Amino acid sequence: MNIRSSMAAFCLSLNLISPHAISQTENVKDVFLDRLKSSEMFDDASFSDKALVLWPSPNLQHVLDIERVGDTLCAEYLKMGFLVIWFMDSVEYRNSKAVEMLGSQNCLQI
Repeated sequence: MNIRSSMAAFCLSLNLISPHAISQTENVKDVFLDRLKSSEMFDDASFSDKALVLWPSPNLQHVLDIERVGDTLCAEYLKMGFLVIWFMDSVEYRNSKAVEMLGSQNCLQI
């Protein structure tokens, strides 16, 4: 699957998340994070205070359109409770264990 179709599938899957479709016993935020982690674009996702922290898949990190993905995810910021998205450098972390940020998206400025 190429990066464009991966990004399109990822964006579509986020639009399909509906609180009404999720059983009452599941936490909406956990389902949101699980959807991110299950996409081929991200290896890990978590919340840290008011930040959504994303670790891109190392093999896709170099083609990740941070602005486009950030804009898509920021549409969920009120429902999920985050104000900023941090895109972390998975390649650097795997190579040296250094925690570096690729970029960030402030959802309040969109």
